Amino acid sequence: MWREWVSLCARRVGACPLHRDTGAMLGKRRRTSGFAGRYDGWEGHYDLFRFVPAELDQDVTRFIRALPETPEAYAVARSELEQGDFDVLFSFARRMFVRSVLESDPGCLSDALSAVTLLDSDRYDFRDIYGVADLVSLGMSLGAVPSATRFRDAAELAAGGTAERLRGLADSPQVEPHRSLVDIVERPEGNVVIGWGIDPYAASHDLRPLAFELADVIESDSYRASSIDGAASLPGVWLRGVDANLRERLAAGLKACISIRAQLDPSEVKHAGEQMFVIWLGEARDEAAAAAIAEAASPLDGRPEGARILGLASGALVAVVVARSTYKGVASYENDDSLSRFGLPIQLALDRAAGELPE
Repeated sequence: MWREWVSLCARRVGACPLHRDTGAMLGKRRRTSGFAGRYDGWEGHYDLFRFVPAELDQDVTRFIRALPETPEAYAVARSELEQGDFDVLFSFARRMFVRSVLESDPGCLSDALSAVTLLDSDRYDFRDIYGVADLVSLGMSLGAVPSATRFRDAAELAAGGTAERLRGLADSPQVEPHRSLVDIVERPEGNVVIGWGIDPYAASHDLRPLAFELADVIESDSYRASSIDGAASLPGVWLRGVDANLRERLAAGLKACISIRAQLDPSEVKHAGEQMFVIWLGEARDEAAAAAIAEAASPLDGRPEGARILGLASGALVAVVVARSTYKGVASYENDDSLSRFGLPIQLALDRAAGELPE
């Protein structure tokens, strides 16, 4: 999860717990943990903007509910867990937050809190623990669930930095989504969660519906959208049609930006996991600025090695599509001709949305 998000969130908390590529970290686990199997990124088990059921949820729930709620029992269980187990617990708690928002049912957050309580701050990144604990607190706040007593009781079962964070949330619950690096979006299927960064976001038109439309464009092909993140930033490195100083000014000049990331179908190519596909959707200050960004993204010369880039604009809206291999020696799945197939549907989506922009 972590590409641009790592550096983005490092400026605030040192790492972003929301977009971790947990699938790559799941290793062997002891039988004492009771976990069977693992979450699957291609199946959508790590998505924020939708909830995809997983059998592993039931396995984790059984394990948690079988534990006696005593500090001793939790300490023994914690000591027997391995790194892969902590990754499962982290992902489970995060998934239950997503489910609670989509289904408007905070009931599953009790199990999520128990999963967080088992995380060992001496063996697991405390920033991830803080981040996912904040999500559970936020979920309870959104569901109007009294959480102070729950978090104090959980702190008694936790240890180290985990207990410290839970006590802090008992006294001061998380109530603001953006402080937890997420945003809540109303959709026909219910409220959904997207990631939220720390860059300026001053859109004059709600870009989020357009971002979901572009995610659908991606998924009509051999990719699946894996994340949608608002308050993002367009890296100037992709604007090679202008000099370095100008490219940074152009990228920084966006009023708002959302990134839509995608994964390539593993059946398409052997090294699908080494392929990057991202659309940066932005609103520029005016039509000329949007056109300049699209043009700067389009030249064939001077691009990062192996990168295929497509720049499109309509009115003040701009989309920069980047596809490349992230691993040396692995060829990019896309070439300039193949990437162009996304041009028409993205352009049409931009045209429709640009027609709704205020004058």
